[in-house]
Amino acid sequence: MADFGVMKTRKVRVTAMTFARLLKELAAGPCTATELHEATGLSKSTIYDYLRELRKAELVYISGFDRAANNCPSIVLYQWGPGEKDKKVRRITATERSRNYRRNKRDKETFERLALLGQRAGENEDSQRVECPSLPPRVVARLNHGGDAVV
Repeated sequence: MADFGVMKTRKVRVTAMTFARLLKELAAGPCTATELHEATGLSKSTIYDYLRELRKAELVYISGFDRAANNCPSIVLYQWGPGEKDKKVRRITATERSRNYRRNKRDKETFERLALLGQRAGENEDSQRVECPSLPPRVVARLNHGGDAVV
């Protein structure tokens, strides 16, 4: 009779060449699990299993974090090296989060008002550059670069 209540773990066999490619990528510099997945062809779960075991053996450490699409430091960078301390993510406090939200909302409203004023004034091509010392520099940069600039 089968016991379905217990998950059985299985050993994943990796060839020596695949493992060598994994170590080569780690030794080359900081890389993400996705980059290791693409370089070796192993599944992401296998990559994470190996990284966890290599971290336990203190052969790999977390060297930093990349920012994801939502600008959160959620992508972990791994690097080959014994005995290094893992980097910690600096958490954003509720006050900082609120301050950033209010600043972005205010900038968006200012940008929309200025864009509307520009449309009403019927600006020609020569007067496209905005120079306004009362506006924050990031708003002026967005206006001068067509709204796509990230400052």
